[in-house]
Formats: sequence, C-alpha cells, structure tokens
Amino acid sequence: MKIRQILGNPNRYDNKMVTVEGTVTQSTSVVVAGTYVVDDGTGTLRVITNSATPPKGTPVKVSGRINSVGLTVGRNIGTVLQERDRKVK
Repeated sequence: MKIRQILGNPNRYDNKMVTVEGTVTQSTSVVVAGTYVVDDGTGTLRVITNSATPPKGTPVKVSGRINSVGLTVGRNIGTVLQERDRKVK
C-alpha cells in the first residue's frame, strides 16, 4: 500500500493492518522502544517499534496497525504505524 493512500484518509485505515515498503529516512531509539520514518516516494510515515530501529538508508517492508492519533511521550505525532513485522529488503 502507498503511504499517500494512508495519509490521504487516515480515518479509513485507523486501527487496520497495512503493509508499506520504503526507505528509512530517520531513526530514533530509546531503551525499550523507538521510532523511524519510512519514505516510499509518495509520502512519509512514522513507525513505532518495540525492537531496535533500522538505520537511516535501510530499505524495509513493514506491517502493522495504523493509529491516526499516535501519541509518544505525551505528544501527538499524527498518523503512525505500530510495527508488527519488519523485513529488510
């Protein structure tokens, strides 16, 4: 699925499982979780993970549940993907 489709109508995909493919453009890790941003050429989507984050420049295929009102550290960060599965391409 293209990120543009998700961001164009986040309520339609809220709480639904999706898979996106793209390249990691940002990556931030903390002790027990992290976030990274995937760019597929149509848009960017922040991914929340309970695993180590992939480094910037890594091509990935990520599956998970969309949350259109994502919160992290008490801050609204918009539409996010809660990672369930990740494969490095």
